[in-house]
Amino acid sequence: MVGKESKMKNKFIRKWLVILTVAAMMIPAGIPANAETVEEGENIAPTAGISAETPNVTAETQKEEISAEMPDMTAETQNEEKSDVQAEGQNQAKQGVLEAVRQNTEKAEEASDAVDVQAEERTAGEVQIGEQIYPTLTEAFAAAKDGDVLRLLENAEVSQPILLTKNVTLDTNGFTVSAAAGFKGNFMFTNRGTFNIVGSGKIDGSVGTYPLIMINNTGGAVLNIQSSEITGQGVVQNVGGIVNITGGTLTASARNTVLSQFGEVHIGASAHLMAAGEGKSAVQLIGAKMTLSGDAVLSGNGGIDVFNSNRNEEGTVSAQVEITGGRIETKDFPVSGNNQESAGAEVAITGGSLKNISGGTAIYWPMEGQLTIGGNAVIEGGTGIEAKMGTITIKDNAVITGSGEWKEEKPQNGGANPEGSAFLGSAQMYDGCINDSSLVVNILGGTLKSVNGNAVTIYNTEEKSDVRADISVTGGSLQPAAGKGAVKVITSGDNTTRFDPDKKTLDTMKSNTTVKVAKDVAAAATDRDGKTTYYNTVEEALGSNTEDGNIHIYINENSSVKQEALEGENVILTVAPGVVLEVTSGIDGMIVKETVHEDGSKTYELVNAEELSAPKNVTVTADCKTVHIGKKIRLKASAEHDTKQVNYLYRWYKDGALLNGAVSAELEVTESGNYAVEVFAVLEKDGTTLTSLGAKSDPVKCTVTPHEYEEKWSSDGKVHWHECTICKNKTDVAEHTFGEWKVTEKATEKKDGRKERSCTVCGHKETAVIKAAGKTEEPRKESDKTASVKTGDKTDPAVYIFFVILTGGMIAILSAGNRKNRRK
Repeated sequence: MVGKESKMKNKFIRKWLVILTVAAMMIPAGIPANAETVEEGENIAPTAGISAETPNVTAETQKEEISAEMPDMTAETQNEEKSDVQAEGQNQAKQGVLEAVRQNTEKAEEASDAVDVQAEERTAGEVQIGEQIYPTLTEAFAAAKDGDVLRLLENAEVSQPILLTKNVTLDTNGFTVSAAAGFKGNFMFTNRGTFNIVGSGKIDGSVGTYPLIMINNTGGAVLNIQSSEITGQGVVQNVGGIVNITGGTLTASARNTVLSQFGEVHIGASAHLMAAGEGKSAVQLIGAKMTLSGDAVLSGNGGIDVFNSNRNEEGTVSAQVEITGGRIETKDFPVSGNNQESAGAEVAITGGSLKNISGGTAIYWPMEGQLTIGGNAVIEGGTGIEAKMGTITIKDNAVITGSGEWKEEKPQNGGANPEGSAFLGSAQMYDGCINDSSLVVNILGGTLKSVNGNAVTIYNTEEKSDVRADISVTGGSLQPAAGKGAVKVITSGDNTTRFDPDKKTLDTMKSNTTVKVAKDVAAAATDRDGKTTYYNTVEEALGSNTEDGNIHIYINENSSVKQEALEGENVILTVAPGVVLEVTSGIDGMIVKETVHEDGSKTYELVNAEELSAPKNVTVTADCKTVHIGKKIRLKASAEHDTKQVNYLYRWYKDGALLNGAVSAELEVTESGNYAVEVFAVLEKDGTTLTSLGAKSDPVKCTVTPHEYEEKWSSDGKVHWHECTICKNKTDVAEHTFGEWKVTEKATEKKDGRKERSCTVCGHKETAVIKAAGKTEEPRKESDKTASVKTGDKTDPAVYIFFVILTGGMIAILSAGNRKNRRK
């Protein structure tokens, strides 16, 4: 009975599983209105807005005009009205589904495998929707309902534009959709619903004059391209809709691959967009938003063009771009804009890589707006970034490389200037903007490196002298080519350079342009003929004095050399407040003049030595000339000068080499050698300080004798050592290493014996007693006396035994009493 009930129950369950399965296979995703195709004559003739010819391209990227077939767009895209689904149609559809389930239940119960649509006999056709076959793609789209998947069964030709208003999916299934001969229309598909493209096939519009663009996504529509190859003059035109491209390859031969006015474009995963047309880009944004992520690739001529919606007019909508991954490798700019049409753009790059593969500039930013490079972004070009306006921020671990040939030329008006820098700021060149035409640059971190030039170059053109430019370099690693600057600022001359003690920066200024560089980034700088070059080290700055003409060297941190020599009359040296630096003359007949400024900085320059003579009668005396190591010889310098008001500056030498830090009149000697002193006269006069040429003493020979250690070992009970015969200093101190015990006197029943062992290094001996039979033995040294072990407790052990026995007896009596009471 149980088995029968179980079988009935299983049969009942199987029956309903079959019913539900068939029902699920037949219920559509929604109840749509009938699809429509574009009316005859609609979207056929090209307009003035879209031309089959490629427009001329100047150095500044030009916007591609939006087709006249598009509806007029404002900052907020107008949505298309959609047909309401009638309640009566819904009920009829539901009844039809139930009837179909009932009719197929019996067959489904008997079948052991799922229904195979491919195996059913069908009529010839291009497209399949569910079990239905349609002879043409146009007819299939016309019949499609919300949620339907149109699967190509063979190559399909489209003879007229197709209008989509529903949520449908086209599965190219390894076949090709192409325009038939005589096709006329600006677009192959116009999407006003949700259009999904999948499959391993192609949508090809590369042959013939039309269509101009493969897909027009408009009126708040959603376009999802997950796979397939799509080729045409242009691939996607988006007006106020959303475009998601996560796979496939999109190639445009004559237009921008994706053109978006307003709306959003999201490119990620494995998508690949190619712009093959000269002067065209993979993506052009007009007041639209875009993201690039994953392993997506943009390649070909140009990468991303950013424009606003109304040519910098007030109220215009600006483009926004966020790049977190992917790769842009193009012959023209990977990212660019236009001074007159891109104001307000916002681009943030925190991942991925951008490279100009032809040696041009990677990011060209001539407009008002915000450009942020951070995270792990990688930028590379002939010049990494060129900016003429806007706010630029570089931070985090971003790497920006300039790999082009080094050129130090004035930037041109109307285009980029690849010249080898990682960053080029072309200041005071443009003033076209909506709100602010300033150039503001903040380098907070990252790595900026140049293969052939400066890491950062700021060229102040001074063409728009009222335009402000503020450049701040407070962090990051700046890696110029050999002999070039970490930062170089170029002006026409008469610039001002000074230290900012509060911010610890060295600033250079000219014509509303200010460049601030922190000492942590560049330790020193030179200023020559209006060109200020910042260097990573003081040595690089001093070594750059290879040209004729005056040069001013600025030092912003304590020099690792500790002493700097002015090697030419043309050199002026200025150090920041708080910097400790000893400066001397490197030229005979010239001495150093020091001037202290109000901000605490000091300037050093060479003047005629006749203004202050050198000291005379310089001598060195010693308290002794020979000492044993561990003791010191004290040397003392003395000098004379005709001017009584002078002070002296001392420099000590050992065997002819300068002793860094030895600058007082006395010196303590702990090493053998020949010691001499050089003394400079220092005179403070009229707010300046003169330092004379130096005068040297004769050398004094000092001898520090080493330890003289005995050959024999000294030892105690624990360690051994060698001892200096002069000062008793110990060396080679180590614990004993004992060999095996040897019995020297055997123990008997009544008499203890003896044994000994020796250190294998120094021979020190240790003895021990061998106890008579039944006794334990304890090692002791020869000098030890026999003694009993003392614990501090003198109580006889018998007392403890007595108390233990007594306590046990009491416990036994109490236990017996308790048992007796329990029996009562």
